[in-house]
Amino acid sequence: MSIGLRALKLTAPKTVVVALLLNLLYAPFVEAHCGCDHGVDSFAANAGFTAGAVAALPSGIAFNDVEDQSYISYATTVLDNLILHGTDRYGVTQSNDVLVSSLDVTTKNNPSASNTGAPRTSNLGTADELWRAENPLRRSPGGSNLLHNQEVFTAMKKLSVASGNASYSTFVDNNLNWGLNNLVDRPLDYSTDPAFIDPKLWWGYHRWYNVHEEGDLVFDFERDDPVHEVHYTEVPRWNDMWTQDSTAVQAHIQGIWDYHIQNQSTGDHNRHDRTNNSAGYSFATSGAAFIEAFAFMASKTNGATQTTWLNRAKLIANYHWASRNGTTGLMPHTADSSRWDGDRSATTTPGVYVPALMKAFEYSGDTLFRDQAITLLKDWADEHYDATSGSYWGSVTLSGNPVLGPWAGGGYEQFEPRGLVDMWAPEAITAQYNTDAAQTYAKAYQQFGDAEFLTNAQRWAELIRLNPPKSGTIDGTWYQEYSTNWSPLGTYAEHYAHAMDLFMTLFETTGEDHYLLSARDTAKDALSTLWYDGLLRGHAGKQYYEAFDGVGLLLEELVDLNDYEGNFTKFGDFDNDGDVDDDDFNNYLRPNMGTNVSIYAAGDVDGDRKVTMLDFDRFKYVYYEGTAPLSLGIPEPSTLLLILTAIPTWIGCRRRQLTVRE
Repeated sequence: MSIGLRALKLTAPKTVVVALLLNLLYAPFVEAHCGCDHGVDSFAANAGFTAGAVAALPSGIAFNDVEDQSYISYATTVLDNLILHGTDRYGVTQSNDVLVSSLDVTTKNNPSASNTGAPRTSNLGTADELWRAENPLRRSPGGSNLLHNQEVFTAMKKLSVASGNASYSTFVDNNLNWGLNNLVDRPLDYSTDPAFIDPKLWWGYHRWYNVHEEGDLVFDFERDDPVHEVHYTEVPRWNDMWTQDSTAVQAHIQGIWDYHIQNQSTGDHNRHDRTNNSAGYSFATSGAAFIEAFAFMASKTNGATQTTWLNRAKLIANYHWASRNGTTGLMPHTADSSRWDGDRSATTTPGVYVPALMKAFEYSGDTLFRDQAITLLKDWADEHYDATSGSYWGSVTLSGNPVLGPWAGGGYEQFEPRGLVDMWAPEAITAQYNTDAAQTYAKAYQQFGDAEFLTNAQRWAELIRLNPPKSGTIDGTWYQEYSTNWSPLGTYAEHYAHAMDLFMTLFETTGEDHYLLSARDTAKDALSTLWYDGLLRGHAGKQYYEAFDGVGLLLEELVDLNDYEGNFTKFGDFDNDGDVDDDDFNNYLRPNMGTNVSIYAAGDVDGDRKVTMLDFDRFKYVYYEGTAPLSLGIPEPSTLLLILTAIPTWIGCRRRQLTVRE
């Protein structure tokens, strides 16, 4: 698939149409001279256009202008606006200590939802909820989800440290304190037993706080028995919560043990809590959350109590460990399932499950967690890596056979990620955690120092470079509409964040500057794509800030990236002499035009390992610090623009629709 071109239908002002026509007419000419491939995705983020049926708001920031201000300034602006516009200003009981989980970026209001009537109603746009969350209520419409907000709170804590401004940290503490004291059931709420109190928080994927009606919101079929569900796709700030109310935190985690672990001898567990401990599926993603929570409790207790919590964490870990194939070492997505996910290994293992083991090892120092994490990562890479493509298989049977596809056409089978990984898949909680897996291998190398992890992290980095966010997602899946209409716009905030973290971690561990350059290019892509009027959207295809989409993760990475400003080198400084001048052009870019080179070297300005007209344009108009005119001896875009102005009847005075296909 060419970059961002599949069924891309553009509707834009005439100036943008001119620019697109310029690019389309110019590209064939350049192809003949440099053998390169040119797309139109660079216009997407800034112009405002329609891709298929998706109307994208203009970001107002050009990719090449992002670094005109510091990365921390973007994070500061967004977090300031969330504090200003994103607290509970609704209903009768309002509070500055309740951060909502979604905002319409055009109105700065939380789209309302109602807990009355059947079914529940929501004014949060539903365009992407099918492939993103499968159920609209998982996005917490009309309210505040304390779990979804955890990543935003982490960004605020980091900003407090980086800026020296304690107000962000105080805001987080106040939110956590309010949640721990208010988002919990009281007697008689959902039980006929007057003494019954469910200590688990109203958070996660089934239940949250409705700021418009001052109560909880739950799924329609759970009105009389709300369900608690968590996965380790969002990491709680246990230490901060413990500081605010250790009793509430301990009660909550005890509730996980009491109501999620359906067999407390074997470790068999249910992602859903039920008062009768009814059977359910032991997803690795929920098991990971339980392991990390129990290990945290072990770190906060002593003596026999500490041993109890540590053994509980090890029980769940050993339950999943026992589900592995004895020959390949592969672990299934779900430990006790008779469906496909009971005999398939997916990116769930490195993307979600292993990070929980790594965290449990940090909390406890118990080598069981470390050893299982290391073994699982090595076995997974051995069986999933495809040397021919340089990619990884999305689904592999436990016996070691890649599931090639095609994807199933319906039922639960449609969620099996067949074939090679679809890097920017939109799903939030199914079986595709590709960018998470990439991030894990880099973190594992940083934590354990094993060279195999570095090799795999570098493979993932190369995959991302060869398939950037706007290269789109594959066809033939259950999220085909996303692939056709949304993926050309870019990806979700969390995936930009994971990619940035991968590159920054590789820079930290190897000292190789090209990784930091890739982190910066990813940040520029994210900001020029998702920014809108002082907020970040979850995806360019919608008009909402949503914590569910990992905006908090992206804000964290922007704060972290700012720490490396002292290491920033200049794009286009190929001779490393501190300036971008004629020597860089004449000795590197010009003679290497049309060739493949090392990344960010010898004329490659944009990090795609090729020297093309895109590199020349960016070099000349963005990074070049000299004064001499630069020319390759072939017509430049400005020349062709003059040609286009001679065809006014072609463009006309009306808006047209231009369809570009592969």
